[in-house]
Amino acid sequence: MAEGPICIIGMHRSGTSMVASLLQRCGLALGSDGNLVGASDSNPKGHFEHPGFLDLNDSLLKHLGGSWENPPDLRAGWEQDASLKVLVHDAELLLRSFSGYSHWGWKDPRTTILLPFWRKLIPNLRFVICLRNPLAVARSLAKRDGLSIAAGAHLWSLYTKAAIRETNGYPSTLAFYENFFRRPLGEVKIAAEFCGLETPIDPDPVHKTISKELRHESDGLLELLNETAITFEHKLLYLGLLAIWYEESASQLDNKSRSGRVAAGAKKLLQLLLEFRREERVARLEALLASKEQLLSTSRATIAEREKQIATLEQHNARLQVFADAVRQTLAYRFYRTFLRPISGK
Repeated sequence: MAEGPICIIGMHRSGTSMVASLLQRCGLALGSDGNLVGASDSNPKGHFEHPGFLDLNDSLLKHLGGSWENPPDLRAGWEQDASLKVLVHDAELLLRSFSGYSHWGWKDPRTTILLPFWRKLIPNLRFVICLRNPLAVARSLAKRDGLSIAAGAHLWSLYTKAAIRETNGYPSTLAFYENFFRRPLGEVKIAAEFCGLETPIDPDPVHKTISKELRHESDGLLELLNETAITFEHKLLYLGLLAIWYEESASQLDNKSRSGRVAAGAKKLLQLLLEFRREERVARLEALLASKEQLLSTSRATIAEREKQIATLEQHNARLQVFADAVRQTLAYRFYRTFLRPISGK
């Protein structure tokens, strides 16, 4: 099977626009420049999104009852639903418009949570997964969309897990936003070679694309670790992916082999996190069960003590009843002897 188109995915505010811009400079067709979504306050250098993919993904999310910031809860096999017939037709028309390109692709973060739909239409897709410190992403979303840090980090986790899970078995590579500022030419080379593109000979356009002004937020790991609004699992996911990338980047493998090992490591990490979550849930359930058993044991002890008290009271009552009967008998006899016996003459 021939190498397929490139799909640039990842959470919003994770550098997908920057990566798309760089790959376009390397020869990746994203559509005519005049047709791409232009610049905005949040993306002053442009979004590098084809409006066809953007509009179709928005329509798809709406049809499924969600949106980019509120992803729908999708059941397995949802992409086979007959109600998607019109959207499938629109997507096929859109894809045909790229038939004349040898190297083409698209960028839209929404695709990340809709990959089964696109995989069905393009079985030989390849993926560039853009990643960024979840704290930086959450801060950017807070500024742009008013989301809380916790909500932004949760969205980052949903998108990141979907990107890793839904690309399983497909060629993919990780592109860390922060690394493009540390070693721009090296990162561009890795991404370009994965996509089968030529790295630009002139480094100036690369440096201009990866300008310092793009790096709005700090990417400090210590800040991430200290942020209480972000869960331990979210931190572990990012740090684990980063550790895998650094370990493999030190190897002597070629970029394609290295990308494959990194992708495999990322998928293994996701599996471990799922197991961790299951074990954490089991531990919580066991703790809850132990607490309930302790409460039940305490209640049983209380009931036993109450039953003992009741038994003691019943014994006291029985003795009082015997005493009362004895008293009544004595009084009755005295009454008979004093009043009735003299009258009866006995």
